[in-house]
Order: sequence, then structure tokens, then C-alpha cells
Amino acid sequence: MQRLGLAAAVLIGGILAAGSGFAPPQQTGLPTETPTPLPTLPYPAGTPGVIPTLADELPLFSTGITVSEEDKFFRWQGFPGPAQMEDGHSGSHRIAKNQFAKTTVEAFWYIRPERSGYYDVFAYIPPAQRATTEATYTLLHNDTLSDPVTINQRDARGWTALGTYYFDENALQYVRLSNATLEATGTAAVLIDAVVFVYK
Repeated sequence: MQRLGLAAAVLIGGILAAGSGFAPPQQTGLPTETPTPLPTLPYPAGTPGVIPTLADELPLFSTGITVSEEDKFFRWQGFPGPAQMEDGHSGSHRIAKNQFAKTTVEAFWYIRPERSGYYDVFAYIPPAQRATTEATYTLLHNDTLSDPVTINQRDARGWTALGTYYFDENALQYVRLSNATLEATGTAAVLIDAVVFVYK
């Protein structure tokens, strides 16, 4: 893992802001402990370039903070965008056609936790045919970019561990999934569903 300097942080911010006006959601205030329903749409879920007006709450479910692919804390960028499919953690999931090495679609699950500390992070993998065996996740946590975490989505089912990471309550952080898989282009689907952060 590497500690990000100011220049790298500016570079990452520039990358996130690139294309179609994409920008990460801006949070004001800290979340409460009261579970909140997933947001209703005035904006299409996952539409790049749309910055929602956020409430002070994160969606809290069970013992963790769950960010689904239909949540306002989820964003994607790229073209063509991921297609919506049936089945999944909340009844649906998205898929993106894989590319060999060049990322053309990225998905982001954002978090600003209610308290700093170590969190176990899990991605939900729905059943799907032709899923990639090389889904690559990276996490920005506590001003640090993680090493890539590769998941075989073809064999994984349900909640799949991405590892344990320290998250800062004063920063907006994320899990990122790329559609670059080092498999022949167009031969596999990258599955995009919910991510949960469980405080240890």
C-alpha cells in the first residue's frame, strides 16, 4: 500500500472529475445511527455527472453501512455504461462488458463513516453467467490507496470479503471496481452490486 501525497490526491481528484462532469458526492455532516431507506429518484441511480443533494444520513443496515448499486452513494463513469440486470442484493445488479487492459467503465461506492476505525469490507456477488474471474477492486481509505484486490466473480456467491481497512470519519472514501480484467475483451461480465462496510 502507498501513502498518497498532495500531488497524487489532486491527480485522483482530477480523474474522478473527468468526463461528463463526474464528481464524487459531497457530504455535509455525519450520519445518524437511524436506518434510512434507499433514496427515491429524482436522479437516475448511477447516472454519471449527476451530483445529488445529500442528506446527513448514510443508509445503515444491520451492523454495517451498505451502499447498493441503486444508492446515491454509488457512482459510475465511462461508456457504454453498465446494464441493469435482475437478481442481486436489492433485487438487481449491473454488469459491464470487460476490457483486456484499458478501463472504460469504473464503479465507485462512497463512504464517510459515522466513526473512524477498522472496517471489514464485503462486495456482494450475484449469480451470473460469464462473470469475470479477474474483477479488480481498489479502496481509497484514510488517504491511502490499497493494493488491488482480485475476486473471481464466476465462483464467488453472496458477500465476498475485500479485506479490512481503516476509514476516517472526516473524509469521503471509496471502493472502486474497474472493467479491465486482463481477459480477452468482451469475453466476460464485470458484476456490480452492493458493498458493505462493517465496523470491527
